[in-house]
Amino acid sequence: MRATMTKTPYEETYFSGTWADELHAGETVATSAWSVTKGTGLTLGTAEMSGREPQLESPLVTVWVLQGGNDGTTYTISNRITTSLGRKLEGAFYLKVST
Repeated sequence: MRATMTKTPYEETYFSGTWADELHAGETVATSAWSVTKGTGLTLGTAEMSGREPQLESPLVTVWVLQGGNDGTTYTISNRITTSLGRKLEGAFYLKVST
């Protein structure tokens, strides 16, 4: 998942990643949680935000990044999952905010 994506402070958009390469045959993503682990001023969508909640369609996971972010800042967005076999995995991508 360690790609670098970009957005402007104005944009509200989503980003998706796949866990397919990490899962064993027959294993699925059971739970998925997103967080900003480096940087402040960026808001992620939550389950309470209709139409902007994180999505889980194993092995694909999707997070909404809402307005915000400081111009010139690169954030680390982390995704922690639990699989159907009880394994706990963590991945991340970088999000650069630029006007």
